[in-house]
Amino acid sequence: MKYSIKTANKEIKNALSQYYQKDDNGKYILGPWNMLPIYLIGPAGIGKTKTVMDIAKELRLGFVSYSLVHHTRQTLMGLPIITTFPFDGKEYTDTEYTLSEVLGAVYKQVEQGHKEGILLLDEANCCMETVQPILLSFLQTKVLGNSKLPDGWVIMLCGNPPRSIYNQNARTWDGALMDRLRVMEIETNHQEFMEYISAKELHPVVRCYLMMKTEDAYICSKSDKEINLVTYRTWENLSDSIYDYERLGLEVTKAFINQFIKEDRVVNAFYELYGCSNLNDLDYAELTNSLLTHKDNYDLMKNLKDKPVSVIYGISNLCFRKLDERADELYNLHSSLLVVKDKILGENYNLEGLLSDETVPAELKQELRDIWSQAIFSNMKQECIKTHNKVMESCKRSIAKLVDKVECFISNIDKLDNFMLMTFYISSIQRSKAWIYVMSKVKHPIFDGVEKKLEQEKQAS
Repeated sequence: MKYSIKTANKEIKNALSQYYQKDDNGKYILGPWNMLPIYLIGPAGIGKTKTVMDIAKELRLGFVSYSLVHHTRQTLMGLPIITTFPFDGKEYTDTEYTLSEVLGAVYKQVEQGHKEGILLLDEANCCMETVQPILLSFLQTKVLGNSKLPDGWVIMLCGNPPRSIYNQNARTWDGALMDRLRVMEIETNHQEFMEYISAKELHPVVRCYLMMKTEDAYICSKSDKEINLVTYRTWENLSDSIYDYERLGLEVTKAFINQFIKEDRVVNAFYELYGCSNLNDLDYAELTNSLLTHKDNYDLMKNLKDKPVSVIYGISNLCFRKLDERADELYNLHSSLLVVKDKILGENYNLEGLLSDETVPAELKQELRDIWSQAIFSNMKQECIKTHNKVMESCKRSIAKLVDKVECFISNIDKLDNFMLMTFYISSIQRSKAWIYVMSKVKHPIFDGVEKKLEQEKQAS
């Protein structure tokens, strides 16, 4: 049986719940021998190591990770030292070991308060042959040299399938070793990865590209000269770096993308899409305005349909950026107005203080300044409330107009018959805090037909 990362995550947590059972005296019910190490084996870059790290963080466990590729017998066991001991009236010499580097790191975690934790042995089946017997003993006894793994710490291992195309050094372990492990064989799952990148806010161009070309989410091919590997980790690293480059004002070039993606076809396709994601708004102002205000311009839609997919994305992205920026503005305005209303109604109300309060929106502050300058109202607090309500109503009308534009935009995208592009924008709206907030303020059946179509497409696929 094979597991997805999501399924493995659940199974690991279940195993830890079993291992951490305690009796009425606070002692672990299972002994160290019964806490079998958990072994995740699967393709490179699908998130095995990260999954373990995330579980440790979520459960607030200590975490120590070591790659067994870099360990020799001495670094794993500890260095030998000569000791003496008496026996039957004579003194004999013996060999003991200094503290293992691996367990030393665990002991430090325990001293910092992590009485329970995970010791992850990464790239486990790539270790040297001289290390394997020590590893076998450690997995069984939880002892390295003269040092014992503390109670409450669980061993986990990660590795690639033996003789895999991306790791020729990965070995098959013998039955005796595998019998001492809880093994989970992990496989790629593009649907889960798409859910992950949406939740983790990966760069919009990365999300859009992978929605349109799901088959490129994970690539492993071998040419005469080299292995071409594009993994889930590749896309996440690329996304992080694009965000950094954009923030620093650096150019995202094809050479930059090639530093992460080693498949030329994917580099070219992604670079084209990224370039189109930054089209000049002035060049397409009339077109974008029509997409946001006219639902039945069939000549326009036919013209747009005939353009390359990357250009269609670029033009629609211009529209969505405008909508997205407006959603953020209205979200911030509406949220701020609610906070200001509490201040006006509060016992410590002070108009002069509101005028110097940086949290008061500029739209409201100007109106309040007019009240302050006139100073003729017998009840300024009541006037402030009326003014606040006026600005709030204006904000609500703006939200309604924005939702109408979104409905028009989605309707036009639907006419393009590009299911993946429509999915991208719907998911972008549904995962955005600003959009969820804005949509909740206006009851509008914007998603009724679209969600039904998405479900039908999903079932069909």
